[in-house]
Amino acid sequence: MIHAICDFCGKDCDRTATLLSMTPFQNFARYHTDNEPYGSKEKTRSFVICYDCCKKHNLPNPYETYSGITKQNCHYDKCIDNYKDTDHIDDKKYDKRFD
Repeated sequence: MIHAICDFCGKDCDRTATLLSMTPFQNFARYHTDNEPYGSKEKTRSFVICYDCCKKHNLPNPYETYSGITKQNCHYDKCIDNYKDTDHIDDKKYDKRFD
């Protein structure tokens, strides 16, 4: 039997471990169903993490489909439908690029 050692706590993972692969990228994916970012990405790195560390760091359950973003009700106060000329003037006051 091969033993998996947790990269976070250093303990033996016993029979429940997760191989966590992370790919840093510099432009956001738009939806949780996307597989690739739209900008540049770096080398993918992998970590072994035990069940206790997954719970401690509040990571999603790898055995279930996670789509926490779909539970959110995100919105902007100002959008194309209610943005006025006065809003644009106010924005210029606080934006250093227009000095």
